[in-house]
Amino acid sequence: MPKITKKQKYWLDHYQAAKSSGKSLAAYAREHQLDAKRFHNWVYLLRKRGLIPGSESSKR
Repeated sequence: MPKITKKQKYWLDHYQAAKSSGKSLAAYAREHQLDAKRFHNWVYLLRKRGLIPGSESSKR
């Protein structure tokens, strides 16, 4: 895995937790008081940087 920043790790951890929960990213964001738009933007950026597999589509 490439070296990542603290912010990237924060959002990557939330992404992995959301996927493990089986909930949509939006539902997970609401449950954890995260801004859903910001969460989706970070998922996009993490995917673009190769930290999240690109072939997996996020649940909405």
